[in-house]
Amino acid sequence: MMRQVPAGVDSCLDRLAPHLRLDDVAITGGIAIDIGMAARFGHRTRDRIDDIDLVARSIDVVEPAVTRDFLVSHYHVAGPGVPKFLVQLVDPVTRIRVDVFPDLAGSIGRARLAPVGAHALHIVSLEDILDHKLQTLSNATPGRPVDPKHERDARTIALLLGRAIPSVSARCLADDVYRQEDEGCERCELSRSTGFPLAPARAIAGLLGWSRATLR
Repeated sequence: MMRQVPAGVDSCLDRLAPHLRLDDVAITGGIAIDIGMAARFGHRTRDRIDDIDLVARSIDVVEPAVTRDFLVSHYHVAGPGVPKFLVQLVDPVTRIRVDVFPDLAGSIGRARLAPVGAHALHIVSLEDILDHKLQTLSNATPGRPVDPKHERDARTIALLLGRAIPSVSARCLADDVYRQEDEGCERCELSRSTGFPLAPARAIAGLLGWSRATLR
């Protein structure tokens, strides 16, 4: 039986999956949280998804052909001045953002295969997601804040798993840190690739509903 997913996710995955090396990626973030909660506790927390988060064994699990169907918002290759890779895509059809991060904790090896709409994909466990959220929050500072969604998700998962989380100062929380800047992204410039050409910031902002005032 197909696992129900919020509107647009299955359509986005239809275009995304052919461009991924699926054995080397796993879904995390909001979709994985919902699937984990539905399987273990019988309920979901979201009716809408604005982004799809993936962890990957390496940056090359995303094929350059993905640019036929998606716009590239950020592309960071790990190297001097760029500690972690990142591929950030935007689906112009569903307006869903796709973030591909490195699997630093080896969570793909512990992920389980599950149906996501019409697709069979590896899903990161709630325990691994909570551990990552807690690590992210522990590293947050006023100078390097993290998105408030990490605290919200951590509290939701911790409550269901019977775990406690420390409080986080509001000064350490700020909206999405990966929004593309009008003047460009230094990490993208360091990683510039003909295979993953960057879309104009204006196009990304228009699709995702970001005003000039909210671009970071």
